[in-house]
Amino acid sequence: MTRRAVMLLLCAALLLVCALSTAGELFWLFFWTLAVMLLTSCVAVFWTQRTLSLNCSLDNGHVTRGGQVNLSITLAHRCPLPIASLRLLISMPNGAGDFEIHAAATPFVTSVIQQPLYCPHVGEYPAGISGVCLQDVFGLFSVHRRADAGGEKFVVIPQVYVTEPLAFSPGESDNESTISRAFEDATMPTDVRAYQQGDELKKVHWKLSMRRKELLVRVYEQPMKPDALLLVDCAPPDVPMDRMPFARDAICEAAASVALAALQEGAPVRMPLLTDTPTDINAAGQEDLAYVLNALGRCAFDGAQEFERVLLLETRRMRRTGSTAIITSRMNPMIADMILRIRRMGPRVRVLIAADVEDEGIALLVHRLMRNDVEVMPISAELA
Repeated sequence: MTRRAVMLLLCAALLLVCALSTAGELFWLFFWTLAVMLLTSCVAVFWTQRTLSLNCSLDNGHVTRGGQVNLSITLAHRCPLPIASLRLLISMPNGAGDFEIHAAATPFVTSVIQQPLYCPHVGEYPAGISGVCLQDVFGLFSVHRRADAGGEKFVVIPQVYVTEPLAFSPGESDNESTISRAFEDATMPTDVRAYQQGDELKKVHWKLSMRRKELLVRVYEQPMKPDALLLVDCAPPDVPMDRMPFARDAICEAAASVALAALQEGAPVRMPLLTDTPTDINAAGQEDLAYVLNALGRCAFDGAQEFERVLLLETRRMRRTGSTAIITSRMNPMIADMILRIRRMGPRVRVLIAADVEDEGIALLVHRLMRNDVEVMPISAELA
């Protein structure tokens, strides 16, 4: 019951007293008019509440940041009495709360409303109606009800931009055979072939060559190409609260772009996401890019482990890593030491940092990394 209904109830009571005191027909007319208004409004609101049905659906479960999805709202009720437009509370896809829309509902007719949702930030968001407000046409009764149509979620995936391909150790060469020889396993010969110009003499199978009267060389088992390791700082970004969505966008889009560049070069990508529910992403080709984008979009950035410990744990899996990309919003001496330790283990290292590199302390650490053959690239959260 609203304040207007309370005032109307007081007026009806006063008219009733006047009608009983004076027996005036006009007072009775006004009293019964107000009584019918109150009764009709009350019945209309609660009848609509009991018969109202709401359903929501999305036209797409994934959308690139900056795009939009369309939310289809289907509503119907079976109350023949007049009622005001429904006020629907719709979950916003940026986590900032709900916004309200008005929807006219015709009795016994199913209405469909198309509501576009703009998606400015990467993440996983609920889509649907979190609540509905019912009110009669006179504004006498108002009922707020939680809706059961807000459980569906969709993922806003990061945009991908062109970035420089990662450098791999040991070295880079246009000669594929040179790279193959660098990574073949000298302990596991698998076959022999005819000698070719440039083959090492230590690979010549001398006994078999003497028997067959031609030079033959051993062919060794060739391991898989070294992979690209992407280490994403999944702890809450070290930025002010109002800049946190932008920092998350910058980190996710930098990781997605580096992953695409590595996959285009034919290198497998490994990306552990150590959030509250850790996942280990492995992509072998460009067809797996959608899997990588989906994982980044669902990343909650709620990791409790310090990034220094994450780097320490990953140093144990550097045997087949040819290049490491580290994406973070924080930089301190311990993180810099761990990055240099990774570089000394062999892989080429690129650091993408979503922080103010002009800060004196960060600038000194960045300069130290660059002096030790670590590539440092600042990524701006302002542009995200």
